[in-house]
Amino acid sequence: MGLGHIRTSVNPVLTMSTRSLFVSMLLGVGVCLTATTLPSHAQAVAVSAVHQATAAALVERGNDFYQRGDVETAIAFYTTAIERDPNSVLAYVTRAGAYGGTGDYDAAIADYNSAIAIDSNAASAYGGRGYARYRSGDTDAGIADLWDAALLFRKQARMDAYHETLGVIRRLDP
Repeated sequence: MGLGHIRTSVNPVLTMSTRSLFVSMLLGVGVCLTATTLPSHAQAVAVSAVHQATAAALVERGNDFYQRGDVETAIAFYTTAIERDPNSVLAYVTRAGAYGGTGDYDAAIADYNSAIAIDSNAASAYGGRGYARYRSGDTDAGIADLWDAALLFRKQARMDAYHETLGVIRRLDP
């Protein structure tokens, strides 16, 4: 149930290729997520391969609108993607990034929470949530989430993302 070989790009929200997703948050903050198979948990919803593919296509379409600056339409596409595949970490993370870009940190945090509930190893979701928490004024929780993201990246042997996240932490919490 991985993301396979989907290739898409959104700047500054995300760039993804072959099971790897790069989420650039506001002010150049970057975190990375590796798409993995859906973990089994009590809230997992059975989703057909067709719905997964449809959701991925909807995220890509939303990315197109985001690139053109039409964030509201992008969010609508991400929302439809989530309706098609409620297990899509990618859809939650991209919508969260779009919400964060508009300054709606509460909505961003809610979506990052959903992504983490689906995949507790989604380092980018911790990083994004940390940044959103930090920007919304909950600086201690934000820095804690960023540390969680960094440690997950290191555990996943994703050293570039690990070092980049450490750089974000140093900029936010000198």
